[in-house]
Amino acid sequence: QDAQEMFRGAARGAIAEWWQVAAGRSHVAHGDTDRSPLTLLDVGCSGGFSTNEMARVFPGVKATGLDLSPYFLSTAKLTYPQHSFVHANAEHTKLPNASFDVVTFNFILHELPLAASCAALKEAYRMLAPGGILAILDVDPRRLLELPPLRRWAFQVTEPWCKEGEYYSLDFERVLSETGFTDIKVSANDPVNTLVVAKKEV
Repeated sequence: QDAQEMFRGAARGAIAEWWQVAAGRSHVAHGDTDRSPLTLLDVGCSGGFSTNEMARVFPGVKATGLDLSPYFLSTAKLTYPQHSFVHANAEHTKLPNASFDVVTFNFILHELPLAASCAALKEAYRMLAPGGILAILDVDPRRLLELPPLRRWAFQVTEPWCKEGEYYSLDFERVLSETGFTDIKVSANDPVNTLVVAKKEV
């Protein structure tokens, strides 16, 4: 548990720093100094834990969790009444354009077909305000490919999209660049997971 909190804390710190470096630079250039994000969308929020973790990155932010499961959302609303939760498809949310300063994906993309992941990232770009940032925390496909065959098979039994041609073929830098994101940074968050951050230009 201590190790998990350490790794979650590393992700929170890196995302906060990225806002200051990437998005903050844009807002300062346009005369909006020392601005914190006002709105955050957590895509694939499940029972709301990840939404609450992301809200801890930016105290006072209006955090919204989005999920396709009404059952998970019911749990989220009861557990974290201080946040908002919406029922929607990540690939087509019907939420307004440029309505969030930060969009996050926490351990959701490895659960999706490759085409759905790419569509969800395009939708995230549409919803991000100019100068906003994207943050993705998920298992590192390169680390999974390095597992011994038996361990990899045991993982794939419960993760049907973790295979060649699907999540293993998700090239974050290429997909995000083609979508329009800039300043893309991929780094190891911990021994198993990767953190991807990117920016939508002003």
